[in-house]
Amino acid sequence: MSQQPDVENWDALITAADGDPLALARLADRMVDGELPKLPVDAATEKARALCYRVITEAPDDVEVRAIAKSLLSETVPQWHATIILDRARNEAYDAALQEAIKPGMRVLEVGAGTGILAMMAARAGAIEVIACESNPLIAERARAIVEANGYADRVKIIGKHSTELRIGEDLSEPADVFVSEIISDSLIGEGMLPVTEDVMPRLLKPGAAIIPYRGAVRVALANYGGASTLRMGTVDGFDLSLFNLLVAPSYALAIENPLLSLSSAAADLFTFAFSDGGPFPGRHAQLTLRAKERANGVVQWVRIRTDADSYYENIPRTGEGSSWHAEFYPFADGSIAEPGEDIVVNGSHGQTTLRIWAGKP
Repeated sequence: MSQQPDVENWDALITAADGDPLALARLADRMVDGELPKLPVDAATEKARALCYRVITEAPDDVEVRAIAKSLLSETVPQWHATIILDRARNEAYDAALQEAIKPGMRVLEVGAGTGILAMMAARAGAIEVIACESNPLIAERARAIVEANGYADRVKIIGKHSTELRIGEDLSEPADVFVSEIISDSLIGEGMLPVTEDVMPRLLKPGAAIIPYRGAVRVALANYGGASTLRMGTVDGFDLSLFNLLVAPSYALAIENPLLSLSSAAADLFTFAFSDGGPFPGRHAQLTLRAKERANGVVQWVRIRTDADSYYENIPRTGEGSSWHAEFYPFADGSIAEPGEDIVVNGSHGQTTLRIWAGKP
């Protein structure tokens, strides 16, 4: 068995491959694959990523080099970053709110910089300074490059930190006049919107600061999903596999423009959150009753956010309109069907980042 290289040997291998971008890219691939035992995983990954940036610069037209480098660089970057910025309605709602909130001389704090688009919108709207934090170092580096390429580096600063690490006098010259974030998940709260808001508002914002979005709601309705039979295990090849359903997720992310999904009742707010109040946001339980207008085999959940008094974004399932967020479909646990006119009791609970929904007949 060949001995794995130690740190010094890796450095020697890198030096030996100098001038050969493909060899360097393959070394980076080996590092990430666990062949750097004497260096912590994070440090090995960072060493590999530095090589990736280097080889892309040295061999921008080499297809194999680029394939290896892009594969390694993208491993810790959720792919929704590539789709969310194409959500026209979402962008317009945020842009309108920023233009309404920002006055000359104002400072803006953003949590979750991503591509940097909201930070640049804030600068375009007239902010004198925008501080945008991003905890993923790869994303933060790209956001800095994007901001500079678009000519906003004089007013937009991307900080590679989690928001809890930000400090007045160190990262922000003074408390911000406007707080904007897009750490909204399919469940509204799964990316930490509640704890981030609780932390940021008293420490990093001026009293009365504008909050974007300032309000959010978890919306639900009874629904019928034509693909529900594929979401649970039954008899397969003569074997009863239903006991495995205990380990199957209780909900399924569906594109809101799904021809197999249709609403079967009026919509209702299961939970609402006034982000502008700053919290605290303790865990809660809610219960409501929905009456089926059409046959239903589950509950569908989506979100609505208010970016300002005149602008909102809602990814309600409907034909002809897509969204960067998904709807969550919760099939009735017992596989039952609600017929028109029947009442269904919908229950929900939430913590700081978790949402649970279950439903059934009274």
